[in-house]
Amino acid sequence: MLMDYVRVFIVGGIICLIAQVMMDYFKMQTPYVMVTYVTTGVVLTFLGLYEPLVKFAAAGATVPIIGFGYSLATGVIKSIQSDGFFRYFFRRYNCYSWWNSSSYILWIYYVSSIYSKSKTINLY
Repeated sequence: MLMDYVRVFIVGGIICLIAQVMMDYFKMQTPYVMVTYVTTGVVLTFLGLYEPLVKFAAAGATVPIIGFGYSLATGVIKSIQSDGFFRYFFRRYNCYSWWNSSSYILWIYYVSSIYSKSKTINLY
């Protein structure tokens, strides 16, 4: 029982430590860290790498914001397994399919904005 708490504390602490390093050393702002963590949770879940961590650390891996990405991806995986890939994304009367498609488009926009240099226009 005590070792369960230790595992939860260690894994949750490491996840938070990585976020703090991203903010302190790489000067990332908090919203970018949050979006990066949610995206990382989704990608690791689709690759099958996050599930063993959840089984090992339970709340230490699901309570931080990266766990939200895990929850989103788990729901999508279950829906695709039950309905099929094309029915999930292109179902005519499924209001969530539009939201999912738009979220993927926004994710592509976010990733491209990280690697592109922004050009601001001075209006004054």
